[in-house]
Amino acid sequence: MGKVPDGFTVTNVKLMKKGGLAVDFTHEEKEKSVIHEEVTGRKSPRNPHQDMLKALKALKEYLAVVYNMTTINVVREAKELDSKEKTGFAAAKKSIDSMVKATMNNISVEGYEASSGGIVIKGELKVAGNKKLPLKTPHIKLDQNIWGFEDKLQGDIHKIEKEAELFLYERKAADLEIAFPDQDEPKEEKQKEKAA
Repeated sequence: MGKVPDGFTVTNVKLMKKGGLAVDFTHEEKEKSVIHEEVTGRKSPRNPHQDMLKALKALKEYLAVVYNMTTINVVREAKELDSKEKTGFAAAKKSIDSMVKATMNNISVEGYEASSGGIVIKGELKVAGNKKLPLKTPHIKLDQNIWGFEDKLQGDIHKIEKEAELFLYERKAADLEIAFPDQDEPKEEKQKEKAA
């Protein structure tokens, strides 16, 4: 497989609409003892591995927070309720959980762009009539604590960067094996069928 270039840093990851993955990254090039940064973009029709899809899907949480789609969880987590309110509030919590889950199920992540020590997450929200509303976070600085999730987000971005590296240089992509119904049968049974 290919060697990961020195200074490899992912700057953009995007799931392509018709399948495949686009990755932009910077790396160092050395020319006559002078090191300079190169920007490279690669698109592949190969679908990314499930680990990459899972890592990108984790970014939905941040889109939801930035767009205040989960603010209602503050009510759900209230602790000041007395015993008379608990029965009614238990039902409200269930309803809130259902509402937040439905919202999260309608968010999809397309990818992100990294620059100047931060990232912008891009995605879509499916709304009534099967329409899609584009979502885009503001530039989230990973070395600050404005949103309260920057440390966790930085860990999630690191997972995506690692998956991008594996995708580009070790060809880690979606498994394309197709299981046929008779493939799982033990060889002995197949031989018995032929003999009969």
